Amino acid sequence: MRNVLFRHFIVTYSIYMLSWIFTVTVLSTGFSYQIIQFIIGQIMYAILLGVGIHHREMIQRKSMNYERILNVEINKTNDLISKLVPFHMLSVIKSEKRQVDEFDGNLTLLFADMVGFQQLTKSFKDARDSVILLSKIFSRFDQLCDENRVYKVYTYGSKYVVMGYTGRREKSKRAKAVILEEANGVIQTGLEMIDTIQEFKEQMQNELGQYLDIKVGIHTGHVVAGIIGSKVVRYDIFGQGVVIGNKINAVSPAGNVTVSEETRQLVMSQPEGARDYNFEPFGKVDLKMVNRSIMTYLVKKNEEASNKELEDSHNSYGDDLLDDQSQSSDRSNKSLDNAGSIASKSKSSVHTESVENVGLLKKSRGGGFSVDKSNHDSD
Repeated sequence: MRNVLFRHFIVTYSIYMLSWIFTVTVLSTGFSYQIIQFIIGQIMYAILLGVGIHHREMIQRKSMNYERILNVEINKTNDLISKLVPFHMLSVIKSEKRQVDEFDGNLTLLFADMVGFQQLTKSFKDARDSVILLSKIFSRFDQLCDENRVYKVYTYGSKYVVMGYTGRREKSKRAKAVILEEANGVIQTGLEMIDTIQEFKEQMQNELGQYLDIKVGIHTGHVVAGIIGSKVVRYDIFGQGVVIGNKINAVSPAGNVTVSEETRQLVMSQPEGARDYNFEPFGKVDLKMVNRSIMTYLVKKNEEASNKELEDSHNSYGDDLLDDQSQSSDRSNKSLDNAGSIASKSKSSVHTESVENVGLLKKSRGGGFSVDKSNHDSD
């Protein structure tokens, strides 16, 4: 910036000196030299000052634009890195430090494995079709993780690994309510994974696609995690909780979400747990690597909670229909008033029919919507 201003100062001052020399040698004989010199000096000074201010403003604008572009690129880079590692690890990567996260028995993990995927891929004529299919499925799983606010740790082969902690909160501030929220998010993600696979099966035209399924294992336990590598970084998880979660996933039946006793006790410690989920005993799993056996449960969404959600959606839909019906009744009444005495009978009939329809909707709000056709048939 200094070089640019210096160049323009030299150019402007040179023009000023040439003008001054021309004034002294040519114009001073016919006019008052002092007045002309003063006027020209003021004009050239104003030009020099204007040029300097203009270029300074242009340089500041360029600097601000470069800063905005830099901030956008930094945000893109941070967003990309946050997809590779948890949010709290961004500063660790930038500072090139090493940090180990330890969760003392309170981190919920999910291990999901595709069933029948290998047999399905063998039927594909082009091997790229298997990659495209798995990418579509895992992309949908990624959306579920964002919706339920859980973190996708990694994938390898047809296995998908999730943990409840996203790094948005400090580990020291993870109260029991936060740990419960993480466990609920992980279980909800597992249940929605089952539904997602069912949707993909319905869309497939391949006969072997009907055998495609998924099994999910969830456990809450002790986990140690950290960034592995320096070139291709990866946030990996280790510990007893990982071993147990993998084992539960291995024994889980296809099309089901299986949880450990620790996860069940954590979820049932809140009143919403017994209301939202139904835990069915599945059996004990022997874990030779950790010298213990653990009880497992098949978890499903409680029917009462599902019916309540469905009823709430029906009630909201019924309110919308009632509002639409009342608005249409008002519009019909206004148009009939403008029509005059000829349409008076039509006005009363339309108003009576609107009231009857609103009454029918109010009666049917409790359990779905049904149309009573007897009155219409008799009419």
